[in-house]
Amino acid sequence: MIKYAVLMMMPFLAIGCTHDEAYYRSHMTALQKVIHQCPENHPAELTCDQLKIIALRANDLADELRVDPQGFGQKILALQETISQDQASREMNRDQPALQASVALHQTQLDERLSIVKWL
Repeated sequence: MIKYAVLMMMPFLAIGCTHDEAYYRSHMTALQKVIHQCPENHPAELTCDQLKIIALRANDLADELRVDPQGFGQKILALQETISQDQASREMNRDQPALQASVALHQTQLDERLSIVKWL
């Protein structure tokens, strides 16, 4: 009986374990684990080369944080301010997709930087 229950749950477990690029950009320890297993076992959504690019970007940001922590923090604050201004502009001009794209880009950059701070 337990064997059948486990077999029935396997597809749900497999679906729940898939991660995309955004996940690995914000979860550095998971990125490290999957990079070490990459040639043999990598996620279906991303290739090893894509994972390496994400890891190199994370390393660059980590180096930037180590070299100039205050400057890194100022960039985080500047991104937060830019996002706030873009969102205010978007409220006034709802029909501008460029503002929405700008908010999404800056939010991604902010999330990357905050994940590096959390990681280190």
